[in-house]
Order: sequence, then structure tokens, then C-alpha cells
Amino acid sequence: MHCQYPPSANCRRALAAYIVNDLHVNPMAELIPALVGTHKPQHANGMLTVGRIAFPASLVDNDAPNELSETAFVSLVIHSLVLVAPFPVVASFAQSEHLQHPTNLLRAEVWKHLAFLHIAPQHVATALTCQRPDMIHAVQVMYGNWLRRCRSPKHISRVLHQVVNSPWHIVSESKSCQVLTQSIVNAQVAVRPVKHLSHADIVVDNRAGLIISHRDKCFLALFLLQGPQSALVCTEITAFCNAKEDTPGAFAELSFGSHPLDEIINKEHFL
Repeated sequence: MHCQYPPSANCRRALAAYIVNDLHVNPMAELIPALVGTHKPQHANGMLTVGRIAFPASLVDNDAPNELSETAFVSLVIHSLVLVAPFPVVASFAQSEHLQHPTNLLRAEVWKHLAFLHIAPQHVATALTCQRPDMIHAVQVMYGNWLRRCRSPKHISRVLHQVVNSPWHIVSESKSCQVLTQSIVNAQVAVRPVKHLSHADIVVDNRAGLIISHRDKCFLALFLLQGPQSALVCTEITAFCNAKEDTPGAFAELSFGSHPLDEIINKEHFL
């Protein structure tokens, strides 16, 4: 994310509280329009003015850059929004603003960091349509755990899209074949042989092809990527290996403090 203003989390909290509680600026109506564009802060008589907002310079440790782009206010906007509404409402508002102003950078950045609170990646949503309470619960847990670690629905979506849309080549005597076979049996996934390997979802020994429903493939992909044998699968099955190499961020734990919401939510909520 771009460098944020004010530069410290404490100053962002203080300025957001001042804007909402003292200036009575409605962050869902007035704040974003006031911060859109490029700004040159004006410093006079102990006050700073950025756009149409004036505040005591002491709130930001008298920090006044020569110029600020609108993307420098992403964290400040989020801080302000959560002072007046719960997280799900804030995420819904951010989506609405982005849809109404799709080319605006500030709104796009705010939505990008809040999207995971409001929508799941398409392949996760597809897996949730199975109508089985046990599988629905499993999908929720697996996606939730994955999201808590990498904190990027975009990365997760990219990996799932690549894996689900690729054939899974396996060797019949391999451990990954055993894992996949047991997963299919446990999940009661319907499997059907197919004559042409180009149409197959699973290819065994480069000579036998199997097809499964798109929904079940989404579920199996999520399970294999987040289950106890994920390291093995990402080593032996080419589609999974490629996805891991192409999007390493989906498999790395994002350190606390790397996401704008870390400043707002206590660390205990992520443990």
C-alpha cells in the first residue's frame, strides 16, 4: 500500500477521531469527496488544512508534506468509517462507492482492503453451493483459516482459479494419488471416466481421464490446498505446484501490521 498520511497509526487514530467527533464530518458522505485528488497541505497558526479539512497540526506531529495524493488517505478513511459503522456495513459502503466511482483510486484502494469482509472468491462461493452442512462448514473453516494467514482474497482467488481450471496430473502409485482418492471417497464426490484426456479434470498416468463437477472440483481444490497434505500436493501435482510458484503470496503468512485493519482490530482477533 502507498505511504499513508498521517504517517503513524496513533496519529491516524487521533485525526480520524477529530474529523468525526469534533468536526462532525460524516465519513460516509463528506470525507472521501474532500480527500479525492492531489493536495498541498497548508500550515498556518498551528492548523493544517488538507483539501477542505482543517485540523490542529499537533494531531499529526506537525507533519506537513509538500504534496499528498488521495491514496495516502486510505487508512485514515477506514479509521473514520469504523467510528460510525460496524465492519460489515463499512465493507458494503466501500463496495457501493467503488461501483459508483470505478475509476477513483482512493475508493478502489479502500474497497480492495475491505473486500474480504463482504464477498468470498467465486470458487469458494461455488464450493458453498453443495447443500451439505458438513461440507459447507468445512469450506467456511478452510477459507477462513487461509484468509487469516495470507489476508488476501485476491491471492486466494488467483490460486483457486488456476488450480480449478487446470487438469490434475497424478501418478497412480504416488502418495498424492492416495490423498486425492481418499479425499474423493470421504467427500462422496461423483467421478466419471472420460475418453478424451483433453476434457479430463484428473489425468492418471497420462492415459486415464476422470471428470468431476465444477462445484466438487472447487471443494477438492480448497481442501487439498488447505488440508494436512497441502505440502505434498503442492510438490507432486503440477497444477498445484505451478499455482504456488505463480502466486507465492497466497502461501505466505502476512505479518501483523501489514494490513490497514491491523491498526483497528486487536491482534488477538487474528490468533
